Amino acid sequence: STTVLSIVVPVHNEAAGIAKFHDRLTRVVEPLVNSKYEVIYCNDGSSDATAEILLGIAQKDTHCRLLSLSKNFGKELAVVAGIHAAGGEAVLLIDGDGQHPVELLRPLLDRAGAVTAKGLSGARPGQRVKVGGLVIVRQRPPTAKGFTFLSVEDETGVSNFVVEPHLFEQFRREITQTALVMGEG
Repeated sequence: STTVLSIVVPVHNEAAGIAKFHDRLTRVVEPLVNSKYEVIYCNDGSSDATAEILLGIAQKDTHCRLLSLSKNFGKELAVVAGIHAAGGEAVLLIDGDGQHPVELLRPLLDRAGAVTAKGLSGARPGQRVKVGGLVIVRQRPPTAKGFTFLSVEDETGVSNFVVEPHLFEQFRREITQTALVMGEG
């Protein structure tokens, strides 16, 4: 299964709240990318029980990976290590101290103008909308005269995209290879 989203989380002495943070993070991310994600915790030389707690989480949660740096190199190098280890098509950086509420991921998409699949029902005929999500089906049948059909899933349902031939040529790589897409039409 393809990893769509890598979430890189630098941590340093976060033992007191890291388990709660992980629970919140997975509860929000899971429906957004349909289990096609990884969380890479980059332990930046913590002197508390952060590494032990994260190791326990990683043993139970197959989406979770732990990188432990040999000493405190600073947040920037921990982030670089996480990005280097990331296998997802997109990388999201978020601090493990709770200062960036994970519940704001959907509002971030909302601010980009994306409506949910469920929200499409409220669009007026002819209204331009943006929809984003995980591509679950791609079809380009020979009888469709170059048109491509995508089914895109978000946390509320499935949207169907019809891609005109000239747009397919312009965005061929994104349409054929990217697991997360946002389209407007």
